[in-house]
Amino acid sequence: MSTNDEYIVGIDIGTTKVITLIGRVEKNNILKIKGYGISGCKGMKKGLVMDISEATKSILNSVEMAEKSTKMFIDNAYIGVTGKHISSISNWSEININSSNNIVRKTDVDKLISMANKVNIPSQHEIIHTLIKQFVIDGEKGIVDPIGLSASKLAVELLAVYGTASLINNVVNSVKAAKIVIEDIIIEALASSEAVLTPERK
Repeated sequence: MSTNDEYIVGIDIGTTKVITLIGRVEKNNILKIKGYGISGCKGMKKGLVMDISEATKSILNSVEMAEKSTKMFIDNAYIGVTGKHISSISNWSEININSSNNIVRKTDVDKLISMANKVNIPSQHEIIHTLIKQFVIDGEKGIVDPIGLSASKLAVELLAVYGTASLINNVVNSVKAAKIVIEDIIIEALASSEAVLTPERK
C-alpha cells in the first residue's frame, strides 16, 4: 500500500544514521508513529553530503526498513536538513491601515507579509522557511492575529531561515536518487522545537 494523504513520512539524514518515520494524524491532530526505519549513514558529515552515492544507499536502506515495518510503499517524504551553513535573519515591514474604521483586513495582512518576504540574503543562498514571529499594532507587540482589529499602523516581524543553495541541493539530489519525491524541506532545529516546546517557550 502506498502512503497517502492520511500518512506523513519524514526522513532525518544525520551524520551517523538515517531515520525514516511514518506517522498518521489522528484525533485532536495527534501524530501517531506507525512505523520506522533506522540505518547507519555513510556519505554524510555534519549535515553535508560527502559522497552522494553512499548517502543515497543509506537513505534507501532506512526507507526500505520503514516500508517493511508498515507494509507500505514510500514515494514521498518531508526531509530534514541541518548544518553550519543554515542561518536566519529577522525582517520588519509596516503599512498604514486605510480601511473604513481602520479595521485590519486579510488583504492588509497578505500585503504586509508579501512585503516582509522580500528579504535580502547573501548570494548563492536560498530561503528555506519564512516564519511570522509577531504582528505589531500601533506599537503594541505580540499580536497573534490582527485581522478584525482596529489599527492605524500594522507591522510584522518575520524570520527568514536560509542556507547555501548548493549544499541544500546535494541533500535534495541524494533523496531524489532514492526515488523519493520531496514534499518539503524542514530545518531540523525547527522541527525539534515544534515537537518539544510549548507555545510560550517558542
